[in-house]
Amino acid sequence: MVLAGGRHIDLTDEAVSKPLRDNLRDSACHRFTTVLGPGADSYHSNHIHLDILERRGARICQWDVREPPPPPAKVARGPVRLAATSMLAVPRLSENQTVTAGPWAIVPTYKANKLQSCTMSRSDGELGATFVRAQDGLSVILASQQWKLHRGKAYPVRLTAGSRSVDANARAETKSVIIPLADSTLNSRLRSANNLQVHAEGATLRVPLDSSSTAFERLEECFNSGEAPKTNPFVKRNTSESNPFVAPGRKRYGMSFYPRKFYSQ
Repeated sequence: MVLAGGRHIDLTDEAVSKPLRDNLRDSACHRFTTVLGPGADSYHSNHIHLDILERRGARICQWDVREPPPPPAKVARGPVRLAATSMLAVPRLSENQTVTAGPWAIVPTYKANKLQSCTMSRSDGELGATFVRAQDGLSVILASQQWKLHRGKAYPVRLTAGSRSVDANARAETKSVIIPLADSTLNSRLRSANNLQVHAEGATLRVPLDSSSTAFERLEECFNSGEAPKTNPFVKRNTSESNPFVAPGRKRYGMSFYPRKFYSQ
């Protein structure tokens, strides 16, 4: 970014004013449906990715505005007193915070200054997974740029987390599906299982669930407190698998092929 005085600044440079970077992050997350930067994954550690992909109300804001580096340590003269701190203290969530738990990032969505939902998401390859906690319960959104789905169609799927399996329907958009998670036993297994498996007619999708126990706790804190942080998830698939919900050889709806690289650097 070039400032009015001609100075160039890097938006991921921790030495740049943190309030300035906070304001830029907040502005970007209100204007774009996807914001990825440091803290999202290793691919976005040194630049900011923005897009306006339609996500049916779920926004992804994963830009961790990190603290500037500490000043050089000074040699203390005389007795030094250390303040007691708790490593387990959980900060109160606020609208301007980004809360992360392992690879997960938690962010609220507001409408007319009213909290609509809280989401937790992560990036891992080309499959996007976002858990959404709203008034009507928990759901998960799966998205991929490789898909070409029939919008409005409900695809039957079987969900498995640990030892629990249930049947569900995946409601499709063009490049994503939303699956209501109505089974409380399955939802509790999400906190301890290694992954969530979505068995569709054409493929089995796996969403890694490492560190999900803490992430789901933060998600509930976000929704129940009415305040939250601002903060994409992905598993590689062949471009030929444009619709994993239809068995190979069956008729597919508007199948198209897309280039693998879809993030602009």
